[in-house]
Amino acid sequence: MVQRGAAGGSVSLARELRRYPAAIESDLLRLWGIDLLDLFREQNDVSPRRVLALLSTLGEHSAYVAAARDVPIDWDVDRYLRKQTVDTLNLLLYVTAKANGAKRVEKPKPVPAPSDQLGQRRASKRQGQNVFAAMAMRAMRGSPTSSKGADRG
Repeated sequence: MVQRGAAGGSVSLARELRRYPAAIESDLLRLWGIDLLDLFREQNDVSPRRVLALLSTLGEHSAYVAAARDVPIDWDVDRYLRKQTVDTLNLLLYVTAKANGAKRVEKPKPVPAPSDQLGQRRASKRQGQNVFAAMAMRAMRGSPTSSKGADRG
């Protein structure tokens, strides 16, 4: 998201425009009627500092914030709460049915959400990065030289 840097904000704005060009252009035009090309016209009231200031005020319903969070624009806090409510109700119905002796009731699956996929992508990245560390830990546990008293003479 927006991080203010050097004077004027040109470097920070360029970095954000490289990451989320369509989302930024969409929000500027939709919310404030600002054409991104105005930054490059001689006669303009738009500066990189002003664009960064506007971007920093965007809420969760903006294309820029959704893109920066790597979730679809329509998945806001309210939608996540509704999803959680449905998941909780389904689980309560399942527990109630099981407590009352139902035998053929399957445990409900949670409603899928974009954050589930994001979490899986992050977990797989972490898992791939920790393969060496896991191998080293296993080797250290099995190695006689890794015990506490091994260096004593």
